[in-house]
Amino acid sequence: MKKLLALIALTIIAATSAHAIAIFTPLGPVNVKLTSVVRDLPFQQISGKTNSTSTATNITQVYKGTVARTPFGNTNLLALIANSFKTNFPAGSQLAMRYVSLVVVDATGTNVIFTPSGVVSFHIETQFVPELKTLMTTVNAAGTQYSGNLTETIIGSVTMNYDDTDNDTTDGTHTNIELKGLWTIQLTQNLKTGVVKTVGQWNVTGGGLVRGFPTILTGSFNGKATGINGPF
Repeated sequence: MKKLLALIALTIIAATSAHAIAIFTPLGPVNVKLTSVVRDLPFQQISGKTNSTSTATNITQVYKGTVARTPFGNTNLLALIANSFKTNFPAGSQLAMRYVSLVVVDATGTNVIFTPSGVVSFHIETQFVPELKTLMTTVNAAGTQYSGNLTETIIGSVTMNYDDTDNDTTDGTHTNIELKGLWTIQLTQNLKTGVVKTVGQWNVTGGGLVRGFPTILTGSFNGKATGINGPF
């Protein structure tokens, strides 16, 4: 009995001493909802009028400059990556993310077919991870079993750099942009089954050159994913 109690104590100490940060985060599709802001009409005169009287001449000139706002989503970003690497992706290909990484997956959403390394990179400036774990341990003749759950909220200031300046692109243009914003991932794990579920959102603003045109991008990346990391 004393040996069993000692084993239980050691097991609980070992289990609770392991920190929960940076647990497995599954791969999942991402929904890109950005707005592209570009110069539409450069500041220029659009009309003029001259009114002359016996005593004076009045000249009225109207100048105007405008910008255009258009959606920039998954199709646009996928096409941009294809252009940067002078390639084409199979029908049904889609974008996916796993924590701070962006990849191209096939139509099933589970198989990675391309990683835009050398062009797309992420940097975490600051990160906090509030977390709560409830762990139940059973030790018997069959061994040690765990159950319970773990919840984490990964909160970080994250920057993505997209730079294909050194690449031979399909259309000869180049893209060099920086997006930065608050990254939040709500994560839960079943400690018995190992099933991990995540819900993530990254709100960004930034800009640079998109295919050679000065562009501002603002909006969000959103995604959900489920995976198995194995039992605790």
